[in-house]
Amino acid sequence: LTLYPIAQIERAMYLTPYERREQLEEDLIYGGYPEAVATGDSAEKKRILNEIVGSYLLKDILALERVKSPKVLLDILRLLAFQIGGEVSYAEIGTQVGIDAKTVARYLDLFGKTFIIHRLDGFSRNLRKEISKKSKYFFLDNGIRNTLIANFMEFANAVVRGDGTEASCAKAELEKVVLVLAPFAPHWAEELWSQLGHPDSVFTARWPRYDPQLLIETEV
Repeated sequence: LTLYPIAQIERAMYLTPYERREQLEEDLIYGGYPEAVATGDSAEKKRILNEIVGSYLLKDILALERVKSPKVLLDILRLLAFQIGGEVSYAEIGTQVGIDAKTVARYLDLFGKTFIIHRLDGFSRNLRKEISKKSKYFFLDNGIRNTLIANFMEFANAVVRGDGTEASCAKAELEKVVLVLAPFAPHWAEELWSQLGHPDSVFTARWPRYDPQLLIETEV
């Protein structure tokens, strides 16, 4: 039996569309582990997630693989957390944490088997090139990823217009956030895009247009 973190489609079974929209920020920050979802206190969510990371990563995995240095495991996961959406080089990670590429590959496979990360293999229309393309890795739960790098930044309650004034955070602004999030957390983005009322995939949507006026440097 495989149990994943609570998904948005499961939330729809007991939350109204308005309640799900209100929960959007917390879902992006603290993820979908049931115990973290069940409490409404942010400090308690952080405590629970830190406990999951500490007891799960530093005990279960260490015992399973007989890894002597838990710091190496955490360092690898932190490096992955900072490069979500990018191709992963085993040799590069190995150099940064002081182990060989084969060991890095073994640890990443272990993280996949224990449902911490998901590997997305490279794609190419040329099958020979596809074999040699590097893989990308995504965390199955945002809360675990944010806990590893101590990043629990909350969205601002308002967004800033081009003229510097504040505007209420409406659906259009949330859609832009989800579009930008999609390359880094595709599964979450798809669910959130659906939650915002779109029947099609987020990856069929047009990328947000930039305002060239905002690129002009100003002097104070």
